Formats: sequence, structure tokens, C-alpha cells
Amino acid sequence: TIENGVAFLQGGTKGEYVSHIKLKFENGSAATEAYSNNSASYLTYPSIDPSIQNIYAAYRTETNTIANQKVATLSKKMGRYHSDKTPVMNLVTEAFGSYALDKNGNNFASVSYSIGNVSRSYLPSGDVTYSQLFEALPFDNRVYIGTAKGADIYDYLTAESYGNYANFFTRYDAAALDTKKTYRIAIIDYCVKHRNVYRALDYFPSFVEEGYLKKNGQDWNYREVTKDYLATFPGTVQVNNYAS
Repeated sequence: TIENGVAFLQGGTKGEYVSHIKLKFENGSAATEAYSNNSASYLTYPSIDPSIQNIYAAYRTETNTIANQKVATLSKKMGRYHSDKTPVMNLVTEAFGSYALDKNGNNFASVSYSIGNVSRSYLPSGDVTYSQLFEALPFDNRVYIGTAKGADIYDYLTAESYGNYANFFTRYDAAALDTKKTYRIAIIDYCVKHRNVYRALDYFPSFVEEGYLKKNGQDWNYREVTKDYLATFPGTVQVNNYAS
């Protein structure tokens, strides 16, 4: 596709396949003349320009050290979906809540939430590298802190429109949810910033933002929050503790 004169293209398998595009420029505008997507990885594709290969190799060398860092050891595999007995997102939402602290270091979130579709892969049993964590949690979503009405929380928890990608949550308040009360929550930005076709906030319309998680004054996205939370475990993470 071409937006504002800039061509955007992506191959299959998370962008790994090679794509070709031929552009035609006319009267200062660009148009697609031909496009093809090949079922071959750029790692093995025979006709990649050597200069492109060199760029890839340089970045690969730079990122390998980070990618191969061990971030945790898991007692068993953590799946991606609700149908998995121990989904990754149960761990992620607990990580949100563990860092939703007040100035005295006390947890002040009643509930922490996320939509499941921000998880894109499983975490394997045994040692887990940062590369594997990145594959499971590939986005840079913020974790917001704020208040919301119990009615919104109830609607969100009982929503079934996402099927296997449906909502994940960790509750820190043992009392029954009161739809008339207001609760403090830690929640991924997708949920509280989502707007419908009329541009109205539709998932948590009552949400009042108090801020979002930061580390050393910088954005602290949900993957990095999870990474740091995993680092607090002195040994193997017992995955059964995150069973649905």
C-alpha cells in the first residue's frame, strides 16, 4: 500500500519472507506497478543484494547479545491462548499489578488487565531468552494506572467477543466486585485507549488516568515490565502458579 507517497510492504512469517515492489512515479506521485510476495526467507533467498545482507548482518551482530540473554527459567511451557492451562498473559497481568505501587511501596491496584492479543507466541519450558520473550510479547504497549467503575470492569471481564484472545486479569481484592464502586486498576493501553468507529472510548469509558508505568523516567512497556518481574524470581518460575 502507498500512504502519503510512502510505500509500505511486508512479507509473510512476521516479515521474514521477501517481498518485491515496482513503483511508478508520475506527476510527483507514486503508484504500485507490480507487487509479489515470495515464500522464502531473507536468510536464504538467493538474490538479495549483498549490501542488504551486510546491513542485516551488522544489526544481527549488534542484537545477538541482547537476544540471547537468559531472562528466566520456567518449570513448564506457558501457552498463548485461554485454552492453554498456563497462558503467558496470566504472568503478564500479575507483573503489571506487582509494579502498581504507591509512594510507600504498597500495591494499590485492585485489578490488573490486558487483552490477550498482545501475546503472539508461547514461552518454552526451561531457560527462556529475551528473544523468546520478545516473540511472545512483541509490542511496546504502555501499562496505565487509573480508576474505573466496577460496571466497566464487569463488562470487560465477561466480554467474550475475542474468543481465545479474550481478556486476562489478576485480582488483588478478594471481595466480590461491586459494579457501583470505583476501583484502581493497572491496564494495558490498548484497552483504555480503544475507541469505536465514532471515536468514543468504548472499553473503559469511566477510566480516569493517573499515569503509566515508568522506569528511571522512561516508558516501561509491558514486555520490559514482565522481563523485570521475571528477574525477581530467585530460581525456576513455577508455571502452575499461573494456571487459569
